Amino acid sequence: MSPHLPFNVSNLLNHTGPSVAERWDHISQSGLVITFPVSNWVAISGLLVLLYRTVAVRLFTPYTMALFWFLDEGLRGWQADQLRVAMVNTSGPLDTLISTPVWRSMFEGLTDSNVRRLKERGIAWVWWVGALFFALFPFGVPFIASKVIPTVPGRPGWGDSCVSNIQFQSDKLAMRYHASLALDMLRQADVSNAYNYSGTSAALVGLTAKKDRVMVSADCPDWAPVCDKTNPLRVDVDYWLKPSDLSIAVEREGKDIEFGVLNTCYKVEQHTKLAPPDINTLGAVYWLMYGGNDIAGLPSVTDLYTDAELYGAGYYLIPAYNIRDPTVRSWRPNNTLSHNGDRTLLVYHIGAVGSEGPSNDPVFATLDHTNLNANDSSNYYWPVNTAVPIMCNTTFSVCRSNRQSCDNLNGTLALNAYTNRITDNTISKGFLELLGDEMAFPLLYEMARPSDAVLAGHSVTYGFVQAAPGLISGHSEIVRLVLAGRTRLTTAAIRAVDGFAKYILPGAEVMSSESPALHSMCSATLVPDNTRMSTTFFPPLGFLIFGLLAILLTFSGPVWERLFWKQLCVFTIRWRLRMVGQLHRETVEKTGGWRGGLEAWPSGVGNVEGVGRLKEGGWGYGRDVLLGYVPRDTTQEVRGEVEKRFARSNSEIESSSLLLPADEKGDRHPSPHKEV
Repeated sequence: MSPHLPFNVSNLLNHTGPSVAERWDHISQSGLVITFPVSNWVAISGLLVLLYRTVAVRLFTPYTMALFWFLDEGLRGWQADQLRVAMVNTSGPLDTLISTPVWRSMFEGLTDSNVRRLKERGIAWVWWVGALFFALFPFGVPFIASKVIPTVPGRPGWGDSCVSNIQFQSDKLAMRYHASLALDMLRQADVSNAYNYSGTSAALVGLTAKKDRVMVSADCPDWAPVCDKTNPLRVDVDYWLKPSDLSIAVEREGKDIEFGVLNTCYKVEQHTKLAPPDINTLGAVYWLMYGGNDIAGLPSVTDLYTDAELYGAGYYLIPAYNIRDPTVRSWRPNNTLSHNGDRTLLVYHIGAVGSEGPSNDPVFATLDHTNLNANDSSNYYWPVNTAVPIMCNTTFSVCRSNRQSCDNLNGTLALNAYTNRITDNTISKGFLELLGDEMAFPLLYEMARPSDAVLAGHSVTYGFVQAAPGLISGHSEIVRLVLAGRTRLTTAAIRAVDGFAKYILPGAEVMSSESPALHSMCSATLVPDNTRMSTTFFPPLGFLIFGLLAILLTFSGPVWERLFWKQLCVFTIRWRLRMVGQLHRETVEKTGGWRGGLEAWPSGVGNVEGVGRLKEGGWGYGRDVLLGYVPRDTTQEVRGEVEKRFARSNSEIESSSLLLPADEKGDRHPSPHKEV
């Protein structure tokens, strides 16, 4: 079988990184837990995407300007000039990704090994890759938020009723409650978990805690004088629980508490006695003599079976228990079974089921021939024993990381006394109280009560034929019952928050125990709820404040321009004004091809050759630097002069741009431009 705990917080949501249990611990310990519908979280994620989209767009401008300053004035060429114009005029990262000048700088002239050309290409690549990052970054915000903001599915158990130790005024209601709960736990263990009952180690079974232990052997315990040595079986199953396994977030001082349930089970020798003839009305009746079990007139009889069982159907299991409490009416084991923990006797009645194949399993062993007697013509292998008793002893252990040794407890009474000695009503005390209440009866006894308690019965056909004898085993039966009990413990906190309503008939009169420690525990319990999310207040607030501060920082540009106007604005404005010419050239290229020189700027409508040129000449930033511009009413006057300058510069410097005056080497012509 493959079971798994549906209510274990580590299984509530498939996340990478810290487990749900670790995130819930962090959220609960923050002291400010907020919960909201999942639909609201989707809306919040969308708003965060819009917020950081704005951040990305506005931060892209200073990123561009930082790269812009690496294109120093000595780096000239028509492609470099176009890149400058694009950088100072592009409004956002998406425009950059499809910008023609950027693609020209990245891919045209790849065979040119000129160092300046390589620098221009490198800047173009860095700018384009940065634009790609700024364009995609906002869409990764939900993923980043899932890492920065700890969230868990579900809600805290605030304000819910928190009860434990359910008691009923009617035995019928109590029987229904215990049977329904045990059946549900068995089915959860079978269907929902990742257990392999036939495994012979903790890892093979599916137990993952460091101290978990599963051992199957043929060695009888030293303290078990009536262990069956003819075909022995011993199964040890230890499992350890932390509050996080129950969806409980504990205080820091109790975070490392571990609770261990230690089970040792072994096959018991056949101690039977044939009942007197006056009792054998339906054939021979055999008494199992392991101590009194409140059978009227039979103070030493634990259970019984008859020859008539051979004509019945299916397997069934009769359990008996003793928790060393003289005030509780229960089985009273004889001295040979008087062990030091909670004791459970499991009597497997298997005589009614024949097998399609032989088996030497300690519990389901069959005869080595198919005939039960001379008159039996069936082809089935019948069991050696009609009833097989298994004895289990259960003890507990409480470990804390700040102590060198663990506290070993011999049963439920010792656990309750240990818990009562804890004076503070902490979450960890509520954790121990809850476990003690859940184990008022031994878990093995509780899980053995439903008719579904025998796993081998799942492969019985026609009621009396075992169809898979090679797949059933006694140790699988024991491991299953132990892990079903573990499932009951791991779901206990959520059931306590819910008031155990799932298993109680509406209107039934019940009594339960409450305590401050239990209420503290319930408040720290994560209740599964697919419609709600829980988180702590501070990470979302910090995520929001960071985004708002980043936006506010981008609005500080005018302040920096005011303080460093010449350094930040003069150079930028001069290239921003040339956007008209660049757009003109790109438009002409798309429609009919550019007929001018490769490096030539357009000299047609909107001649911009001299626009933005420094009035004083040169390319430094002197104290009295002034900008020149071409007024609209003088465009025709200067066109001839501009065209002459274009022709002269194209013949002198092939790779230079006419964004500069034609003769860079000092022979400057008088500028026709007026001062601003």
